[in-house]
Amino acid sequence: MSRNVALQTKAPTLPGWAAISESQYAKALAVSDELLAVSPFNSAAVMLKGRALIGLNREDDAIDLLGKQLQSQPSDIGSLQLLSRIHEGRGDWPKLVDVAQRLTDLTAGDFQYGLILVRASLRSGNIERARRASFKLLKPDASPQLVSSVLDLWALYWPSSQRIADARMLANAASGQEQRLVYAAFLSRVGSAADALRLAGNAATLPINAQNAEANAVFADALSRTGNLGGAKARFDAVLAFDPGNATALRGRSELELRTGNARAAVEDAQKLTTVLPNSSSDRLLLSRAFAASGDRAWAERTLWTAFQDIPADERIYAALRATKSGNVDAMNDLQAEFARQRGAKVRQGLL
Repeated sequence: MSRNVALQTKAPTLPGWAAISESQYAKALAVSDELLAVSPFNSAAVMLKGRALIGLNREDDAIDLLGKQLQSQPSDIGSLQLLSRIHEGRGDWPKLVDVAQRLTDLTAGDFQYGLILVRASLRSGNIERARRASFKLLKPDASPQLVSSVLDLWALYWPSSQRIADARMLANAASGQEQRLVYAAFLSRVGSAADALRLAGNAATLPINAQNAEANAVFADALSRTGNLGGAKARFDAVLAFDPGNATALRGRSELELRTGNARAAVEDAQKLTTVLPNSSSDRLLLSRAFAASGDRAWAERTLWTAFQDIPADERIYAALRATKSGNVDAMNDLQAEFARQRGAKVRQGLL
């Protein structure tokens, strides 16, 4: 295709995307078909048509369109991205694995697709593929944020004890203390507090300062999980006296307070935690549990409803809300419909 034809077929997509932004999907579809009649494999036109088909609730047609495009243009990243959103929205994890692998191969250094690959592999039960994808991300010098993102997926979707052995090995190879602390916190939470004490111990010196506060918070959580409740409480208190917004300490102390029957204090710490990490679904669930333990069922459910709106399409919050609607068919159907709407919106997010 000549440069002039390419320009002619790309420029008219602008009115098509304007139609998408106004939810005029039939109009956008007509524009895309005109473009594709001139240039059948124009990436921008295919993307426009795929987005229009999704808007018209014709996802199967969008999948067929994108599949044909990728047969002809295997490196069309835009089509792969759109296809990955469709598969994720449907919860079709095996198909998402293949698409995420292709995106990972085409976009070296873009960790988001590696994370999608890990998640999809775990959700589809392909553990070995998930481990391979994880190890590619968890280099010794990987950022603490990336390490945390991978380990969060392990915590959610991989119950095997193999994750403990792998995390221990990776922690020992990590190049920095920040990474080791992330591994330590994970190991503590999934049943290996002794490893966490070993990894955090040297850095968890006293008195508390900016350099050792996180190490002390991780160390305190491990103490709590080994049964040293008094030592854990004292260490949490010291960290939070220095840094009232330390999320690790707030979470750990709230959980400790729940275990020791101090539900009101657990609510206070969990409330502070959710202001520090407002987009953490696990911490919203902790707050709801704390309210329930304090006997305030109304606020426990209200917390879940607020989380459901603030963190849309989150499966764990949805499952917790469903549990509160057991036996109420109408409420269950309404909740299911809203969750489906949220997932649809997530598929379309960022595609304008």
